[in-house]
Formats: sequence, structure tokens, C-alpha cells
Amino acid sequence: MKKYFIPLLVIAVSFSNCTSPAYLLSQLHTDSHPYYTIPVRADSIKSATYVNAHFTAGAANSDLRDNTYDFQGSFSRSHNFGHFQAYYAGGIILGDYDLHSYSNNYISYPQQNEYFGAYGLNGGIDLAETVDRHGSEFRIGAESSLQREFGDYLKFRKSLPDSATDIIDKERFIKTLGLYAEIIKKMNRSGNEFGYKLGVGSSAVSKKNYRGDSSQIDPTYFTNTFHFTRNKFTTFAQFNVGTKDVSFQVGGSYRLGKKTTGNAEALPSN
Repeated sequence: MKKYFIPLLVIAVSFSNCTSPAYLLSQLHTDSHPYYTIPVRADSIKSATYVNAHFTAGAANSDLRDNTYDFQGSFSRSHNFGHFQAYYAGGIILGDYDLHSYSNNYISYPQQNEYFGAYGLNGGIDLAETVDRHGSEFRIGAESSLQREFGDYLKFRKSLPDSATDIIDKERFIKTLGLYAEIIKKMNRSGNEFGYKLGVGSSAVSKKNYRGDSSQIDPTYFTNTFHFTRNKFTTFAQFNVGTKDVSFQVGGSYRLGKKTTGNAEALPSN
């Protein structure tokens, strides 16, 4: 029995010291890419201004044990330049990060809610092609986001030593760049639009502010968006998957100004 005692003791001590990993990142790497509306080329309005509101609920950290919630409000502007389109937006994000209690050999903290916020800019540009006589459209483009984070959750991350967690993100400025493809189906009689957008991208992080076992890999994100437009209103539902983060986002946009009409450029003449 003696010959098994020491190996069993080593195994017991090893398991007693095992804790789940800790990944304390800003969820803005994943959640700061809501859908922004651009009228299709077949519409008569070539520039438009929108009021946007979005709500996000998600989960983050190891085993997705932490919950996150935020509200985003913004104004955006879109432009059509023939086959090229562009949008830009400015807004604010306010939310709550619900930290699950955690303990390892370096840190220990109870369950707590941490307020966070950010303000910043979004923008994108794409190449668009009309694909049928009703004005349906296919787009492929690039998008970017720059957000300046503030609040208690950032202060909490910055207060921890680098060795306290497996990945720790102390970045104040969240900078992302991605690519997307989008298809929009314009209905014949009603003029309503249904669309799907797929996006993928990553954040540019400073190694002095983003450290840990996986610090060689910049945070990445994937977005899947379904949207519907009727007259001046656009609504969307979006599922996001990012580095140690998943979220679901719903929101809408209202276009200011006059009603859109069909553009003869995209429709065949009689």
C-alpha cells in the first residue's frame, strides 16, 4: 500500500489546486458592432441619417460564468456612391458586468456587479451590386470600431496584477477591424426588405495592456445578423461570438427625413 501512497497524495494535491481559468476581458471587443442601416441602391435617397438603439445580453469569462448587459444609443449617417456605399456613427454604451465569485492562488473576489460604459465611433464601406429587378442587393465590405471604455469594470481589471488571471485586458481604447458580406432581398409589392449579414474581425491590442497565456492572439469576433426594414424603420437580431464571450443583440433604427421611393436606375424601363 505504501508504494501507492505518494502518487495518490500528489494527485490529490494537484486536483485540490486546480481552479477554473479566469479571462477578464472587455466585452466591447465582441459587442461594439451593431447593425447600421444603409438604403439599397434602388432607393431614391442617396444619403440618410438614422437614430439607433440596441440592447445586448451576453455571457463571458471561463465557462461563460459572468453575465453582461448593455444599452447602446447612436446617430448614424449613410451614403450611396453608385456601387460604393459607406456609413459612420457616433454613440454611447452603458451597461453592467456581473462578476461571478472567483478564487485562485493569487486573487479572490466575491460576486459583484461592475458598471461600465464607452463612447466612440463606428464606420464601414462596401461594394454593392443590385441582383434583381426589384432592387435586391449583395454587399461585401469592411467595418471598424473605436470605443473608449470607462467605468468600474475597467478600474477592476486595471487594479489586478498581470499574474492574477489567465488573460487580463487593461485596454482602455477598443479598436476593431473586420470584413462582412450582406444580402438584402427587396420585396416586389410592399417594398419591405429582409437581409442577412455575416461579419468577422479582430481587435488591435497593446501587449502591455493585454496579457496572459493567450496574449499572442488578438481578440476576435463573429457576427450573424438578421434584419428587416419597413418604410423608415429597421429592426435586427444579432448573435455574436467572440474571445471568451457570446452575446445576443436586438435593436432598431429610425431614418430621419422624407420617405424613400424606387430608383429607376435599378429597375428596368418599360
